[in-house]
Amino acid sequence: MIFETPNGIETAPMAAAPFGRAMWISQIPSKCTRVFIRPVQQSGPFSFALDSVVRMPKIALMPRAMKNSMLNAMQSIGAEFIRAEKESRQALLSARGGTPIGQYDHWRKEHFRLYDPAGFDQVARRGIAPVTFHVIIREASVGKISIEKSRLLRSLFAQDSQSWCCYLLSEAASLSRLATGASYNKLERAPAFWCVLRPDDELPPYALSALSAEAARSPKAKVIYADEECIFDRKYQAPAFKPCWSPIFEANRPYLGRAVFWRDSMVEHTTNESSIEVTPEFETEAWRRSALSLLPAEEIAQLRRVVLTKTKLDIAERSSQPHVPALPRRNLARVNIIIPTKNAFELISACLEGVYSIQDHLSFDVTLVDNGSTDTQVLALYASYAARENFRVIKMPGKFNYARMCNIGFEQTQGDVLLFLNNDMSMPNSTWLAPLVDWAMQPDVGVVGAKLLFPKGTLQHAGVTIGMGGYAAHHYHDAPPAEPGYLDRLTVSHELSAVTGACQAIERSKFDKIGRFNEIEYPVELNDIDLCLRLNTAGYQTIQCIDSLIVHHQSASRGFSYRPFTRYALERANFKRSWDHVIRDDPYFHPALSLFSSWIALDG
Repeated sequence: MIFETPNGIETAPMAAAPFGRAMWISQIPSKCTRVFIRPVQQSGPFSFALDSVVRMPKIALMPRAMKNSMLNAMQSIGAEFIRAEKESRQALLSARGGTPIGQYDHWRKEHFRLYDPAGFDQVARRGIAPVTFHVIIREASVGKISIEKSRLLRSLFAQDSQSWCCYLLSEAASLSRLATGASYNKLERAPAFWCVLRPDDELPPYALSALSAEAARSPKAKVIYADEECIFDRKYQAPAFKPCWSPIFEANRPYLGRAVFWRDSMVEHTTNESSIEVTPEFETEAWRRSALSLLPAEEIAQLRRVVLTKTKLDIAERSSQPHVPALPRRNLARVNIIIPTKNAFELISACLEGVYSIQDHLSFDVTLVDNGSTDTQVLALYASYAARENFRVIKMPGKFNYARMCNIGFEQTQGDVLLFLNNDMSMPNSTWLAPLVDWAMQPDVGVVGAKLLFPKGTLQHAGVTIGMGGYAAHHYHDAPPAEPGYLDRLTVSHELSAVTGACQAIERSKFDKIGRFNEIEYPVELNDIDLCLRLNTAGYQTIQCIDSLIVHHQSASRGFSYRPFTRYALERANFKRSWDHVIRDDPYFHPALSLFSSWIALDG
C-alpha cells in the first residue's frame, strides 16, 4: 500500500494471497490524499480486484489486540494520547498479531478462492509455454491403495493443465504408464519436469498451471520447489511455507519436502518404444543431496504457493540422518573483538569477564571504543586490564554514533575476523566464539550472528526478519530457549537476511570490501541490518549460528527508545529508501506469514 500525504509518501506491506484472497487491515496516515495499491513486485500479467473497502474504527480492533497482547494494546493507547501516531499504529498492529498456525484450516477457508482458469485466472496464463509433467509413484508406496481410485490420480485429472503422465516405478526402476492427461500426447516433446509423489497425495487444480508459470518466469531453473500442507480428519493443517533456497538449512534440516519438480535434464532416464527407465536412485535422499550440490542458486526456483496436500501421516516425515558437513576449524585466525561502550560498570565488567573466559584456543584481542566514560569504577576496570597485551581502549568522546565507533575499532585493528559486540553481553559458557569464527571464514558467508537469550533465560534473538514491524525485528521474542521454531529452523544454523548488531562476526576483508558500517545514514539504528543486506546483495550469506549462545541485557546500556519513529527518523527514512524491496519481500520469510506477530503466525 502506498499513501500520498502532504509530508510525502508512506508505505505499508500488504497481506499475501496464497489461496487467492487476502485481507489488509492497517491505519491510513492522517491527511492522506491518495492511496495506491501495488499488489505484485515482478513484471508480467496478473489479475487483481477489490472485494470491498470498509472503514474500521480503531476501537473495533482493540478486543483482539487486548486478548493477544495487553501490553502492546496499552502502548498503542498511550502513544495516541501523546500524539505519537506512528508508534500508536505500530503497537496496535503488533498487539493484533496474526492467526496462530494451529488455526490454519479456518484461515485457509477465509482466504480461499476457487480457481477460475476461464475467467479471473486466465490473464496469468497468457503466453506461458506448455510444460509436461512426469509424475512417478513408487511401487513400494502403494500398499493396499487402489491407484486407479487414488487421490493423486483424481487430482491429476482435475488439473487445469492436462499435459501430464503418471507412472508406476517398479523396484527394478522400470516405469509403466498408468494414465495421461488429455493434452499429453500433443505436448510430449515440450519441456518436462519430473516428480515423485504418493497415491494419497493431492494436487490442487491450479498446481501444474502455477508450476508451468514458474518455469516460464525461471527459464534457467533445473528444479522448482513449492509449498505443502497436510490434511487429516478433513482439516487442513501443518502448512510448510518455505523460505527461499537455503542450502545450509537444507543440508542441516531438509525442508524442501516432496513438492519438488526436476527438469528433464536432471533426471537420468532412457526411452525406447515400449518403456522408460530411470536411475533407481532418483529422488532418494542421497540423489537429491548430490543433485542440489551441483546447482547454482539461479537454477533453483521457488514457487510460493501450496501445490501439494499430504496426509497427516507425513507431517513427521524427515531425513533420518541429515547430512551436516563439518566446518573446518580456524584456530589460527586472529579475532578482533570490538566493543563500543560508555560507563555501565556492571555491564562492561561482566562482558569482559565472559570474553576473557574463552577456552577455544583462539587468538583474540579486545578493543573498547569508549564514548566518554566518566564512571571511576569503569576507569579503574580499564586500568586493571591495561597490562594485558590483547586489551586496549580507544577514546571517542562526542555524540554517540555506533557505526562510527565500530569503524574506528576496525581501523585500529589488524586481525582476520572482526567481532562487533555490545557491552551488555554476558557469556554462559566459554565456547561461544569458535562457531562464529568458523562460519565467518567460509568463503560465501558474510555476517554471522549468535543465539541471544534474555537474562531470565528466554529467547531474545535468533535472527532478524526484514519488514517485521515495518522495518526489521526479531521473531520468537521471549520464547523458551529450546524453541525449535517454524520448520525446525531454530534447531540448526541457517541462512536468513540479517542478524542483530549486538553480536556480529565478519571476516575483515569482506567488511572492508563492502564499505564498512554506513555511519552517515545509519549512525545509531539499522546500521547492522544495512550491513547484512549489502553483503547479501554482494553474494554473501548471512548466517544465524545456533551453536553460539550469549546472554543479552537488551539496550541496558543505551536505554530503550522513546518515540523511535521520531528519534530515529533519519535511519528509518534511509532504510525505506534503500531497502524497500526487501521490506516488502524478505526472501527468507514467506509472505503468507505475519510481519506483526512476535511468534510465527499466519498473516491476517
